[in-house]
Amino acid sequence: MQADAPPVIQVAFSYTSLERTQLQAADQSLVELDVPVRRLRIITLRLDASIDPVKIYAAAHPEVIVTLLTQQVIQAMLENGVKEARFLLTDWLINLIVSYNRALVGDTKKQPDWQQLFDSVFVRASHLMLLPRFVFAMLKHDLLSLQAVHPDLRAYYQCIFR
Repeated sequence: MQADAPPVIQVAFSYTSLERTQLQAADQSLVELDVPVRRLRIITLRLDASIDPVKIYAAAHPEVIVTLLTQQVIQAMLENGVKEARFLLTDWLINLIVSYNRALVGDTKKQPDWQQLFDSVFVRASHLMLLPRFVFAMLKHDLLSLQAVHPDLRAYYQCIFR
C-alpha cells in the first residue's frame, strides 16, 4: 500500500429478503410463494483524509461522540471503578476543549485578552456545543454518582446506556 493513498473503508451488510416466485405444483397449476433470499451487499468507500482542523471539527458527529464516550466510561467504571470513570470523563472534556482551542481559536500574540482566545462553548463548531453539558449531566447522573446507589439501579443504567 502506498503511503500517500487515501484510506479505504469496506462495509458488508448481510440480510434476507422475500421474493415472490411462481412454482409449478404437482397438478400443473402455478402457485405463488414468498421465498427467502439471502443477500450480501458490500460497500467500498475511498475517503479523503483531512489535516485541516476546521474540517475535522466540522465533520464531527456529536451523537457518535456521545455514544462512544458513554461506552468508554461504562467500560472504565466496570474495570476500574466509578472514580476512575469520572476522572476519564472530565479528562476527556478538558482534552477536547484544549485541543479545540489550540487548533481553531488562533494565535495568542495577536489578541491580548485571554477570554477572547479561550472558547469553552465551541462557538466555531456549534454542533458540538452540547458536549460539555452532556459530560456534566453524566457526572451528576446516578450512574457515576459517588454517593451510595443501589447496585441494581447502577446495573440498570449500565444496560440502558450501552
